[in-house]
Amino acid sequence: DAVAARVARGIRLGKQLGILGRIANYAENTDDPYSFNEFICNINARCRRLGLNAAIENRNYLSIDSIKNRFLVDTAVDEIIMNWKTHGNGEFILSIVSEKEIVFRNDYTETPFIKQNAGTLKDFLAQPFVKRKTGPGAGLGLFIVETASLKGDFNWTLSADEKYFSLSLFF
Repeated sequence: DAVAARVARGIRLGKQLGILGRIANYAENTDDPYSFNEFICNINARCRRLGLNAAIENRNYLSIDSIKNRFLVDTAVDEIIMNWKTHGNGEFILSIVSEKEIVFRNDYTETPFIKQNAGTLKDFLAQPFVKRKTGPGAGLGLFIVETASLKGDFNWTLSADEKYFSLSLFF
């Protein structure tokens, strides 16, 4: 139903604007350590809640011990997982590639836009209200990731090849 879809998009937009306000007013809480195991369990729970079957790859049994600012990291991860659900298809993979980096990766159908803008995806897609015309979102998801990372002392990047769209978080 078109009306229900528009209402759901409006509610999502309102939530995202509220999240941006919370990020802007966030005061770092250094007394709230975030263990790597808890971080991974939270990602699994979020994926299950949204009906995503995400594989976790950690071939070298790595652990990231430098995750801080739980609220900001969780906020970024929530948006990344929502983007997975909204824009991804096929395989959803979370790879722990080093003691400082995790990569969210999914299959996608390469579009002319991504092929033409592969080197500048992050710069373009992290702008507020910039969105794919085919997607239902408001264009705030990656802007929220960018805002959370700037305030939360972590970094991120995007990349795409013929098969996978990848978003990396660096702690």
